[in-house]
Amino acid sequence: MPGAHSVPRVIVTDKLKSYTKPIKEMCPKTEHRRHKGLNNRVENAHQPTRRKEKCLIKFKSPSGVQQTLSLMGKIRNIFSVDVGRYINSSSKQKEMFFEAKSIWDHAAQSIAAA
Repeated sequence: MPGAHSVPRVIVTDKLKSYTKPIKEMCPKTEHRRHKGLNNRVENAHQPTRRKEKCLIKFKSPSGVQQTLSLMGKIRNIFSVDVGRYINSSSKQKEMFFEAKSIWDHAAQSIAAA
């Protein structure tokens, strides 16, 4: 479905030269910016996924991968509270994180006591 989506004005990538040819073929009028630091925000957004991929290399079966990913996702959701990274101060973020951690600790203690 070529032409179904709008064409981006700028594409930012790291300095890999293999990106140049496909971008020129797919989006000839799009500006391609290659710079070491311009795409840091995008790269950092993928860090949790990259960490998961790195630890999944050792798995031998898809079912083992799925079990681990589902468990990691459930636990991560407990700690990934909306701390307002760009809105709140670091002290407020820490306070909100420790509040979530105390909920986790209380739940773990009640399970251990049962």
